Amino acid sequence: MGWYDLFPEYTQTVTQTAGSTEEVEIEAIELTAGELSGNLPQQLKVESAGSRNGEDYYYVNYHVSHDILNPSSHMENSVSVHYLDNRLFNHVAELKEPGDSFTDSNIGLTIEFQSVASDKQSATILVSYSD
Repeated sequence: MGWYDLFPEYTQTVTQTAGSTEEVEIEAIELTAGELSGNLPQQLKVESAGSRNGEDYYYVNYHVSHDILNPSSHMENSVSVHYLDNRLFNHVAELKEPGDSFTDSNIGLTIEFQSVASDKQSATILVSYSD
């Protein structure tokens, strides 16, 4: 936790704006620096001021099986949503397939797992804030 603070280029932030929708493609969190494309983030940081957990951001990651970093199939081809509380990881949702979503009704936020690009080891995420 906090590793990505040192490498901001691996994280894309979605700003909390009422009525907005943003689609973002992220690479698998298990990929090492040498395996990354260099043009996609590995992590999505979604602004969530007023969220039901009291934290200002949700973090979204896509997971693949990886010989070193994820040798078992735990969470393979799924998207995880979590938040940090004093750098402690708090898992709130696992989106197992395209079409699955997580909603924080306190702030009108929906995070949807839209699709997978297996050849790029990436997933497309749709972040929406209601009016």
